[in-house]
Amino acid sequence: MQCAPRPLNEEIRLLDLKSYNILDSAPEKEFEELLELAGQVCDCPISLITFIDADRQWFKAIRGTELMQTSRDASFCTHTILQQDIMVIPDTLQDDRFFDHPHVVEGMKIRFYAGVPITSAAGYNLGSVCIIDQKPRTLTPLQARTLTIIAHQVTKLLELRVKNDLIRRQAEEMLLKQKQVLLKNLTAQEKERQSIGRELHENIAQTLASTQLYLDMAENVEEMRLPLLRKAKAQQIKLLDDIRHLSQTITPTTLESTDLQSMIEFFIQGMRYQVPFNIHVTFSGDTEKIESDRALALFRIVEQQLTMLRQRTDVQNVHIELHVWEEVSLMIRDDGNGINNERDEKMSANLIENRAELLNGSVQLKTSQQGSTLIALIPLVNEPALN
Repeated sequence: MQCAPRPLNEEIRLLDLKSYNILDSAPEKEFEELLELAGQVCDCPISLITFIDADRQWFKAIRGTELMQTSRDASFCTHTILQQDIMVIPDTLQDDRFFDHPHVVEGMKIRFYAGVPITSAAGYNLGSVCIIDQKPRTLTPLQARTLTIIAHQVTKLLELRVKNDLIRRQAEEMLLKQKQVLLKNLTAQEKERQSIGRELHENIAQTLASTQLYLDMAENVEEMRLPLLRKAKAQQIKLLDDIRHLSQTITPTTLESTDLQSMIEFFIQGMRYQVPFNIHVTFSGDTEKIESDRALALFRIVEQQLTMLRQRTDVQNVHIELHVWEEVSLMIRDDGNGINNERDEKMSANLIENRAELLNGSVQLKTSQQGSTLIALIPLVNEPALN
């Protein structure tokens, strides 16, 4: 057996091969279909798409054998990549290079071989498309031409893989930037809510302080006692109205000191007086295991969906189920007839989906004439995004 010499450009050729990220990649239908075509047109039982690595021959696609790779020294295709055209061996037993080859005298028992080099866009031969038979034979001009065309198509597939990989990376980078912008916007919204909450707190404190001032003055100035007491009473009535309104409308800006279940129950208690439908809530698992950022996101999802459903007139019952296991599952189901403002519902669903995706979660929304079901799945811990 004669081993093929290394190409003069071997070092650069290997770098070019590795730039395609093709070695040890998963099977791909496009390559397998080209190989099937080669085997059928050339009427050979064995066909391969091979790539020649530093010390091995790796098969991207196989037909008629279970081998996934061989040593480079035992490769017929290392001879093929040394030339620019098809290499045909009608009878291996009559060829000084292969008559005593291990895969000729035993193993695959190769008697016929034909291979066309797979040439990269840079001009380096990376591997071959080859066909094998266990009996001596020849190729017709049409078969030889077809095998050459298939090898050229493999080159185009390699280039397409590179372009698709670039597009995928660009899309992932764009998605990451969109998530960063969205996170920035949501963070700004939460800060604004915190600011509003502090302002409301200060207003209540100011009202209490002025009421206390009126009472102190009434205690010390007898002739002004009655009007001062009336002012203090008016302030108290206003304060009670403000607190009553806030208890029904204000939503939390953080859940660091309160667990998610309590906040959802408190929010729904206030919502029940503002919506025309019944709200049923079920919890299972330990909601205190949910980290504060995830808990706040889940609360916002409940808040967003109920706010959207509040505008509907066809809903009579809303069921909320929150389950905590290896991940958090939140389901919000209504019995509406499905005739609603699709634009508002899609906008609401997009906001909810964005919140979930920022935490590597997912959202499904199913709508029918029997109602709609929203399911949000969010991991308990932060998982790294796919690169």
